[in-house]
Amino acid sequence: MVSKATKVRLGIFLAIGFIAILLFAIAVAGNRLTQKWDTYYIMFKDYPVSGLQVGGTVNYQGIKVGQVQAVKIDPEDVSKVIITINVEPGTPIKEDTEAVLSLVGITGLKAVEIKGGTNEAKNMQPESFIKAGSTMLDDISDRALSIAEKIDVIAANIGEITNNENQESIARILSETSLLLADTRANLGGT
Repeated sequence: MVSKATKVRLGIFLAIGFIAILLFAIAVAGNRLTQKWDTYYIMFKDYPVSGLQVGGTVNYQGIKVGQVQAVKIDPEDVSKVIITINVEPGTPIKEDTEAVLSLVGITGLKAVEIKGGTNEAKNMQPESFIKAGSTMLDDISDRALSIAEKIDVIAANIGEITNNENQESIARILSETSLLLADTRANLGGT
């Protein structure tokens, strides 16, 4: 049989344990909720942002400095996506920096990477738009698309040159050139 004193001690122990867990949770969550952030915006036009999620990482020169707060389509122009990011206060985001989306591992998730910037440039004020840049992969994709378009034009031109009508014309020109060369040889032989 459990005595009344044991029950009281167990109750006090459980109450103190519950209060300690509650205080720990409040300290951890409160620290995150009360943390101050500088907010910036990035606008991508005609650029897919799939893989970027709210809460995603924001890196500056490879160092984690914040997180993605929101990803929304511009209600006034559906070709634009506006990303809201929160960065640690005092992060020196310069006017000549660019923001790009970079892959995080092989999962397809993306993070915002802020890069560039010079010491001579002024610091951007919070609530400003950071210029959207392009990654090396984007540049390669654009060049590949340009090359593919040029190859299509070349193939169309070759197709035009080698159609039946042009083949007959080329054969006639070669035949007449052959006759002309034969006449020229005969004249040169006589000379």
